[in-house]
Amino acid sequence: MARQGETVAQANRRIRQEELREKLVAQGHLEQVIKNIEKIEALKLKPKEGEKEIEYKDYQYNTFELQRLDKAISARLKLVNKYLPDLKATEVTGEGGEDIRVAAYEINFKS
Repeated sequence: MARQGETVAQANRRIRQEELREKLVAQGHLEQVIKNIEKIEALKLKPKEGEKEIEYKDYQYNTFELQRLDKAISARLKLVNKYLPDLKATEVTGEGGEDIRVAAYEINFKS
């Protein structure tokens, strides 16, 4: 339903965006990005002080895995940003779409 000052086309677009947000959240794209970042953090590309050297085969696997996870993160974030661009402003309304009324208080500061 159109809000006050909103055309039918704007209302339809807003409704579609809200439904798409819910669908993308349900698909867990952002959660998967977080899991992939945790996997990247766990990859061993260099031995820590006192650890044995990482074998070349393991190093190759880890660098390949890093590239794979990086591409997966980029693809998921592009998908999310394509359909859900960053919001520039958020409108806050009261109950039933009415204006929000703020009570004013007089404050006296004593020195």
